[in-house]
Amino acid sequence: RPRPGSMLSIAAALPAFLLPVAPPTGVGARVVFVVPPTKASPFGATSPEPAPSWRDVATHLAARLPGFDKRIAADVVLEGELAETEIEADVILALGASASAAAAVQSSGEAAAA
Repeated sequence: RPRPGSMLSIAAALPAFLLPVAPPTGVGARVVFVVPPTKASPFGATSPEPAPSWRDVATHLAARLPGFDKRIAADVVLEGELAETEIEADVILALGASASAAAAVQSSGEAAAA
C-alpha cells in the first residue's frame, strides 16, 4: 500500500498516466491516447458539453497537439482495439482507462521499448 503523499499514491489518484515508450529522437513525436469508448470524463463542467466522453476529450487533444508543434502527431485508440492494434508511439497517454486496458498499454509499451 503506498504511503500518502508518495509518488505512487499521487500517480494512483490521477485519472490518467503517462508512459514513455521510446527514447526521444528530436525529429518528431507521436502521442497515442488510449480511452474507453463511452465513459464520461470529469472535464467540461463549464463548457457547452459538460462531461464529454474520454473519446471526445482525446480526439480534441489529438487534433490540437500539432498546433503546438508541427512535429507532434497524435492518434486515439479505443480500449477494445488494443488487442488488434500495434501501438507505435513515443508517448502513450491512457485517459479514463480501465485496469485491464492500463495493463495492456503497459505491456505494449514494454514490448515497444525492448
